[in-house]
Amino acid sequence: RLSTAGKLLQAGNRDGFYDEAGKAIWSYISDRFTVPLASLSRENAINAMLKAGVSNEAVNDIMLTVDHWEFSRFARMEGQKSPEQVLQDTISLITRIEDEIRI
Repeated sequence: RLSTAGKLLQAGNRDGFYDEAGKAIWSYISDRFTVPLASLSRENAINAMLKAGVSNEAVNDIMLTVDHWEFSRFARMEGQKSPEQVLQDTISLITRIEDEIRI
């Protein structure tokens, strides 16, 4: 889904980009940590990640990323990172979480 978000960004579809990127994060959490989408909430996501061995720092970072994606869908933020940079940061964060789980 992040790949689809990237393609939407390249096509200039800002709203579609933020919508798809937000869905991608929640889908990743749901799939990777076995939390059904129907019951996925911030609290359930945090608890599932911590239970799986994700560090508090990474959990906090991914929740901040979720907030960024959701807020960015509705408002342009001055002085913020570019969408391209946030996309790259999100990919790096997911990689970091995967590395933490494997240790």
